[in-house]
Amino acid sequence: MYFIVLLDITVADTNLGNAIIMSAVKAHLRQVFPDAFFAHVSSFDGLGPPARELVRQADLVFLCGANTLYSHLWLFKPWRIGIRDALFMRNKVVTVGVGWMRHKRLLEAWMTPDFYTRIVYRLALSKDYHHAVRDNYAERRLR
Repeated sequence: MYFIVLLDITVADTNLGNAIIMSAVKAHLRQVFPDAFFAHVSSFDGLGPPARELVRQADLVFLCGANTLYSHLWLFKPWRIGIRDALFMRNKVVTVGVGWMRHKRLLEAWMTPDFYTRIVYRLALSKDYHHAVRDNYAERRLR
């Protein structure tokens, strides 16, 4: 039996769009992992000690929906993750329907992920599974 943690965009959130995304993600993951135990952790809040322990024990961690990825985590963190959290999640996080936050006014070069962000994402994101992103822009940035 798999133990799966969902980095859930609906924890402490009232956005109906996020609720629709999470409902669809959970339904699909239930089909893929019918016997799994699912725990929910907020993706918008930082990981506290109990959430870190859940992530450490998990077989897989799914980062679900919304514009949770960004190029400069030292500046802004739509997904509250840092080096310490990435170490607990090491190679476990699989993205499902996520987008890459961008600002159209900024230069394209500014949107290239910085060194710190690349390290955090390389630590946390799985190298063993395919990631599902919302659009081509997110795909290009994630590569």
